[in-house]
Amino acid sequence: MNITRNRESVTSRFDIKSPYIVHETIEGGTIVMNLKNGHYYSFDGIGPLVWEMIVAGVEVDRIANRLQKVFPDVSFDLPEVVDEFIEELKSNEIITERTIGDERVTETASAESAIPSSVAADQLRPPRFHRYTDMRDVLLLDPIHDVDSKGWPEPMASEYKEGVPIKNRDNTTEWLR
Repeated sequence: MNITRNRESVTSRFDIKSPYIVHETIEGGTIVMNLKNGHYYSFDGIGPLVWEMIVAGVEVDRIANRLQKVFPDVSFDLPEVVDEFIEELKSNEIITERTIGDERVTETASAESAIPSSVAADQLRPPRFHRYTDMRDVLLLDPIHDVDSKGWPEPMASEYKEGVPIKNRDNTTEWLR
């Protein structure tokens, strides 16, 4: 993602949309939660490697180049796959673009170590990006202010519309009228 403005090359980096985005990479997969909209995401393949480089502040143009140097024999078009993955992150409002022109922003010390020297064979494939919305109500629930007398995780009844089932802790269901 190299943009030319007034004959000057402008390179992009991304920031995580904090404080609403939290993330963790575990055993070759990354889980990202958006606490603002209640969605959570997972990605695997080279997705976690690209993610770690974004977090480390690596310029977009350098991400595919670095991966290509470490993994020269991949069977897919790395620059295209990286661009598609970054677009997916942007469209889901997980990252936001930070443009760098004349200013010199240095990458964090972890940028160089963001790419491991070896990875599991199943990671050397395009990322699979999954979006989940099934936990939205729980993730958006404020455990201090939005609970009834039963306590967490029971939301206040006023937040539900009439005729909507509520699952109680004892697995019984009641209907608000």
